[in-house]
Amino acid sequence: MDFEARIAARAKDCPTLKKAILTDKNAKWRVVSALQKAIRRGDTDQAVLTASALYNSGEEGYMHRRLCVIGLEDIAFGDMPLLTDLFAYFSSKPFRLSLPPEIFLCLVRDMCETPIKDRSPNEFNTSFSYSPTDAPAKAEALVRSTKENADTFYNPEVLLSHRLAAGLAIGGALHDGNSNYKLRKRAASSTKLWREGLDYVPEEMAYVCSTALAFGGELTSLPTGMRLVYEMEKGYPAFAHSCPQPKPEAVIVNGLISPAFDMHTFEGKKCVAYFRKACPELVKWAEVNKIEDARSVIGDALFEVEGKWCDGRMFSKLGMELDALSHKAEAEKWGVDFVGFDQLMEIVTQNLPLLNEIRTKILSNRPG
Repeated sequence: MDFEARIAARAKDCPTLKKAILTDKNAKWRVVSALQKAIRRGDTDQAVLTASALYNSGEEGYMHRRLCVIGLEDIAFGDMPLLTDLFAYFSSKPFRLSLPPEIFLCLVRDMCETPIKDRSPNEFNTSFSYSPTDAPAKAEALVRSTKENADTFYNPEVLLSHRLAAGLAIGGALHDGNSNYKLRKRAASSTKLWREGLDYVPEEMAYVCSTALAFGGELTSLPTGMRLVYEMEKGYPAFAHSCPQPKPEAVIVNGLISPAFDMHTFEGKKCVAYFRKACPELVKWAEVNKIEDARSVIGDALFEVEGKWCDGRMFSKLGMELDALSHKAEAEKWGVDFVGFDQLMEIVTQNLPLLNEIRTKILSNRPG
């Protein structure tokens, strides 16, 4: 694959680097969250602004890593050439330095403007992570050797939940809730086993998965979901057009889209807490469902409704099933039935104008 030619071809009409900078050392968390929300929503101006702020503030390496995570979580099979170019650019510093520094903004722009955004591999991982019914698969994977997990992962006759658990254990992304240091250390010496099964998938997918494994950290779990989605679909997912839900309105606070604040800052959590008390439907829902930590449940529902919204998103049949499975797993996590969590998302959707009023009042007073 001629990455240099492909990436150079993307460099037409490159966006201009903005003069924005981070206002404090903790700002990068909410700024990178805003970057991801902007890419999902196809908001190129907001994405370029936030990417420029990270770049200008010396957070270039952190931004590169997060853009790769965003690519796997939100682009995935929707645009494999773009995902491949993204990993080629950010995984090789010599290659990156041979190109004009602003080219990363072209990749950010293309991530915003790609017509297909696919979250199916990420939904696979999310539904597994939250679902209590998959606890046995996780427990078994934690006590098996790396070789045994590799045998399980590459066996198509094994249940998918057990294969996913095995793949996550090999990558060091599965732990017992205490410390996963030993698992990550073990994973560092087992990437060869993980890669052995990639020789039959398309070259660009094998490249993305193996490069993500080399990055390590949070990037080790996403190739596992991608690999299994590929097998479930017997190839790349076939996408069908789907009219997206109306775009949730969100206020811009201090230059950033408001959903980026909600669970990343004290003020954002304060907004959700006020929202819970100010909305009668939410008060009643929490009482009926006997929810103790209502703020956290509402925060999760808000993320489902607003934070995960993608512009022009297209669905595969499997992707829709995995999306529903992810909702079911989140409901199980909070001890709510699927219908109850669906009702909560509907209440949140209908009352977003009220939440935005609260955000404007609370967050607009934050300096910087």
